[in-house]
Amino acid sequence: DSGDLGLCYFLPLEDGAPAAADRNDRRATLEPGQTLDSLDGAALESLWSTGARLTDTERRFVGPDDAVWLAQNTGPVWAEASAAPDSTGVLLRCISAERPDVEVTHAGPVRDEPSSRLREMLARTDTSS
Repeated sequence: DSGDLGLCYFLPLEDGAPAAADRNDRRATLEPGQTLDSLDGAALESLWSTGARLTDTERRFVGPDDAVWLAQNTGPVWAEASAAPDSTGVLLRCISAERPDVEVTHAGPVRDEPSSRLREMLARTDTSS
């Protein structure tokens, strides 16, 4: 629907592939009816410079199928060790292809998780449905 806001995700590349580090990723809101194709270089630069970086409760990684995924903590992650073991989890959302979201329960903060651990978390789930 052209009346909805859109999301632009900036993914830094290294040698033509997603950069290993995700701390320079950014996202910005596209106004209703605005498309990336309609933006010139200055408008894209403005989106980049005003874009939000990932928070400590988010990580970007490349999955086993080479798709780009965003891991977002759910529940009271801010409570850290005080949170009930079954109250936090991770939502895995593919941002480069149409894939169903994956919810992982009983998972702690993703802040310090290496990409390899996030890939393993995704691989243990069935994303074929």
